[in-house]
Amino acid sequence: MRYAGQYLENLQRILREIREQEADALQQAATMVADALQGGGLLYLFGTGHSHMLALELFYRAGGPVSVYPILEESLMLHNGARKSSDVERVEGLAGIILQNTPIQQGDVLLIASNSGRNAVPVEMALSAREMGVGVIALTSMAHSTQVAPRNTAGKRLFEVADVVLDNHGVLGDASLTLPGMDTPICPTSSATGVAILQMLVAEVAGELLRRGIELQHFSSANIDGGEERNEAYIRELLPRIKPL
Repeated sequence: MRYAGQYLENLQRILREIREQEADALQQAATMVADALQGGGLLYLFGTGHSHMLALELFYRAGGPVSVYPILEESLMLHNGARKSSDVERVEGLAGIILQNTPIQQGDVLLIASNSGRNAVPVEMALSAREMGVGVIALTSMAHSTQVAPRNTAGKRLFEVADVVLDNHGVLGDASLTLPGMDTPICPTSSATGVAILQMLVAEVAGELLRRGIELQHFSSANIDGGEERNEAYIRELLPRIKPL
């Protein structure tokens, strides 16, 4: 467990940093999401490459909010061609097309996950959403993003075009562990910390809504008694608005 322990120590250190340094940003993001949900809006989630897993993390999840819409563009996912997905993420103009094919509207919130935040699609997605009056939350690595140049004609990185920025506190290149005899590091942290940040956000949203006298609508496990029936009631209500359901 020597090297496994080192990786866990890296994660624990990063999670402590997130808890200590991201509290204000998390509260700002939670307030944005709570405002949207209270007003009948939705929380949209988007990510490219491995970050698309974060778009799925809060969707149709036991204990997760029901008013979540993941934007899942298969051309940006690894299972349809890993190298292709990297190329597609750099295509100018694609983000606007993707967004136009969702029902997103003013009053909703869009959370965009991108570790580097430098490529065209996540940056243009944020810019397009804000033009529509949609609040944008970025989940990114500030250490990485501030050390790389924008790779888009807007000349911006994701953290520069979002309303609120949640820093995952990962290192440049994401991989966090260097073993003796290896020239480059292994074992990235952005997925693990990204999941934690999203669940921290849910916790704060629920707390913010409770302060307003509102209970967060959330799914239950379909594998507990009564869970499936509870979920079906939500699905019937939201299916016209959330196509992935």
